[in-house]
Amino acid sequence: MRIYSKTGDKGETGLIGGERVPKHSSTIDAVGHLDELNSFLGFARITAGVRYQAILAHAQNSVFEIGSEVASPPDSPYGVVADIEDLVQELEQSIDQLESEMPPLTSFILPGDTEEAARLHLARSVCRRAERVVAKWREENEGRMVTIQVLNRLSDWLFVAARHSVVTKDLEVTQWSKK
Repeated sequence: MRIYSKTGDKGETGLIGGERVPKHSSTIDAVGHLDELNSFLGFARITAGVRYQAILAHAQNSVFEIGSEVASPPDSPYGVVADIEDLVQELEQSIDQLESEMPPLTSFILPGDTEEAARLHLARSVCRRAERVVAKWREENEGRMVTIQVLNRLSDWLFVAARHSVVTKDLEVTQWSKK
């Protein structure tokens, strides 16, 4: 099977079920941002500690499922409904556990400090952007609210995991200082 089909050469692409839409549609924009997020989650997973691996892998699979749901016309017999509800609870439980192992956050922090934290922060910022685009898509297409909940909670988890990865190495997170 060839990777190229030439069917997109005129600025359109296919949704699940075969419907063709412009590549600049809100649906394809959302799918593209989710694909980018998935890539950044994989980038973060490379250096992430063992403690973060399972959630990152679960998140990658769930983000892929969300992309499949977004790319499924609601009236299509081929439609996909992402099985993602359990990830919200898993992320919340992990956030609570990670936060219990750190002192309370008292100021804004700057992304970075270690490669692991920087990659997690980068994935977080890409997740926030994907969330904004998917939220717009959801309003236009009457998508499910859980897609936004997963992305919102995932970005929260990425922030907490980035901070946790620095603090648990007995390093100081870089705090934002107003000049």
